[in-house]
Amino acid sequence: MKDEQIIKARSNDLSSNKQKFNRKATVFTVCLLIAAFFWVITTLSMQFSASLKFPVKYVNLPKDKVISNNLPDSLEIDLRGSGFDIIRNRLKQHIDAVILDASSYKPHKGSDYYYITTNTKHENISRQIGAEFKIINIIPDTIFLNFSRKVSKVVPVTAKVNLTFQKEYQLSDSIVIFPKEIRISGSPALVDKVTSLRTENINLALLDKSVKLRKALLVNAELKQLEFSVDSVSIKIPVAKFTEGLAEIPLELTNIPPGTSLKIFPDKIKVTYLVAFDSFEKIRPEMFRAVVDYSKLEAGSSKIRVELVKSPKNVRAVSWSPESVEYIIRK
Repeated sequence: MKDEQIIKARSNDLSSNKQKFNRKATVFTVCLLIAAFFWVITTLSMQFSASLKFPVKYVNLPKDKVISNNLPDSLEIDLRGSGFDIIRNRLKQHIDAVILDASSYKPHKGSDYYYITTNTKHENISRQIGAEFKIINIIPDTIFLNFSRKVSKVVPVTAKVNLTFQKEYQLSDSIVIFPKEIRISGSPALVDKVTSLRTENINLALLDKSVKLRKALLVNAELKQLEFSVDSVSIKIPVAKFTEGLAEIPLELTNIPPGTSLKIFPDKIKVTYLVAFDSFEKIRPEMFRAVVDYSKLEAGSSKIRVELVKSPKNVRAVSWSPESVEYIIRK
């Protein structure tokens, strides 16, 4: 009994010591976190140097000329600012472009190039990126421009289209691109290279209705030097439900020589076709025309081929039976 009391007392002491240790560890951890927080705040409040990249947009370029060389699409700016401001800028999902006024270009001695010096524009650029930053250096420090005469021409627009349809649905008409032609402007050498422009690919599956969408033009790095009258086009894809139609039409005889008669068996054919469901009632047998041409008789053959020479524009997959008929010639 006495031993049990001793063991119990020791257990209580160990538990008490453990609780004291845990309380001290918790207090120490909290103090450490608070100290770390204030250290981070103090550190980020200090001034640091960093290199940040900004997109650039050129304005006030000559309207009667074009740039025939590739201009930098970004500026790398060495600057100084607080840690907070630098981190906030780097975490931005969208960085506004730096506007660079190109009207201040100067001729480069001994060449056909002109140039803009970015390091003379610190004050202007500083106002754009924020007064909290001090600009130290800008790369590139010089931007060269090669001007050439601007020419224009109109080119067609095409689209690569991959479509699948629900059962019984098909294209009911041609795919329409609007505008189907656009005007491009730029240097003569580059404009001459372009014979057509293509949109982003169109991939649509299991269509059961007409679709109208807008697609951007595909423009590679070289074509970005051109100016476009539009940068996207509207595309209409007409889709309709189709059904099968049947018409029985008489055969016409053509090119029969004088004094000759031609008798054919049968003298009618059956024409089958597909037509959009909403146009089914508009299709009539007299919209079809089928002929047997005497001049196309083949020696030794007892049959002559039937030609379908007329059918409505809004039908497709047209077939007829029979494709050839027997005949008797009387003179």
